[in-house]
Amino acid sequence: MLTMGQIAKWVTDTLKADTVFTALCVTQVGSALNFYRHTPVDGRAIEVSPFLTAYSNELGQDFVANTEYFRTWEIPLALGYYVPDAENDSTPDVGVTVWTPTDKVEILAVNALEILRREARNCGIYGESVTLLSTRIIVTEIGEADDVQANIFLTFGEENHI
Repeated sequence: MLTMGQIAKWVTDTLKADTVFTALCVTQVGSALNFYRHTPVDGRAIEVSPFLTAYSNELGQDFVANTEYFRTWEIPLALGYYVPDAENDSTPDVGVTVWTPTDKVEILAVNALEILRREARNCGIYGESVTLLSTRIIVTEIGEADDVQANIFLTFGEENHI
């Protein structure tokens, strides 16, 4: 039986192993991502940027059973990077101000989701029949727009084979 921690590990391992995604990260933010799991949420900042963190909380997890899925898991991710002040220039886009770093982190988040969807569909998760059921991305600028993050929420479901 899969655990939430195993799925969080699969997420980070899958994205870290994808060379096309690594190249995209270097192109967008100048470096490959640093990967973390179970980063403490007690005020300690992630000191190496850019980063992707997969959180899991087995104790707080709700197993939801229905006719199609035996279990579901909610896995949040944080993808972010520090933007030096010199890169905070906005670019005009038909009368709308677009913050370039925000666009970059959104591009990375969307591509990460596509890789995870493809791998879950093609290979499964550690040989188990688990489906990526839903995704959500919220892009935020923390502080004075010098830390840009995409908060990614994933819902996985283990198929019911009864």
